[in-house]
Amino acid sequence: MPAYVDRRITDFLNSSSEELAASLYSAYASDGFVSQYTTQTVAWDISIPKIKKGLRLLLEQYPEAASWSVILELPLYRLRKRIDLMIVSRQALAVIELKVGEAQFNPTDLHQVEEYALDLRDFHETSQGVTILPVLWCTEATHQAFYLQPVQSGVTEVITIGKEGLGQFLISLAQAVKSAPSVVSDKWASGAYRPVPSVIEAATSLFSGHGLQEIAQADAANLDVAAKCVSRLIKQAKENNENYLGFAEITITPV
Repeated sequence: MPAYVDRRITDFLNSSSEELAASLYSAYASDGFVSQYTTQTVAWDISIPKIKKGLRLLLEQYPEAASWSVILELPLYRLRKRIDLMIVSRQALAVIELKVGEAQFNPTDLHQVEEYALDLRDFHETSQGVTILPVLWCTEATHQAFYLQPVQSGVTEVITIGKEGLGQFLISLAQAVKSAPSVVSDKWASGAYRPVPSVIEAATSLFSGHGLQEIAQADAANLDVAAKCVSRLIKQAKENNENYLGFAEITITPV
């Protein structure tokens, strides 16, 4: 699953905020999200320095965490969403939903980040059997006390952190995984993501980025022939008490 940014903590901190933001801008524009461009880029401009501050606090106490990975904007194709921020240690995954300027922990946002964590657990090959911590970070919220249990496999309860909470959370994470066995591979990001979309989700993803004219002309010239063929096979399957598995390929030709 290609993320917009995927770097070791040391590399992330050694990169300027401007260079990181430029990488995000370029990837975001390439994905066709022009209508939300300004809002999202402003959020990154604010959040990148905050992320760096939290990472520096972590390394002050746990310099060995320098090899952990920082991931920004990781796509989850089944949900058609992207994880804002992930911290990948050698023993656990922190899945962080970032709400810039938000002072309240909205139940919808809590559910959203939990869903992200469950999606990784269920559909991402190298996320199975490891600890996944869903985290909601509201940058203007008051401090939230939390306690991390020793790491175990599976998805934990959602953790909420406020204004200065990222650094404290990462330090607590380093403490929790200090004596745990290393179970997250260096090849975590290259693990296969195998979601099973619904028909509607698959169609939505298929036509994403195409104009109305292209979608309008997506009804193939031989659609009637295909429909008759499917009807014939259904009738045959019923008569012979058989099962058939059908595959269809759709090609969209730009006008």
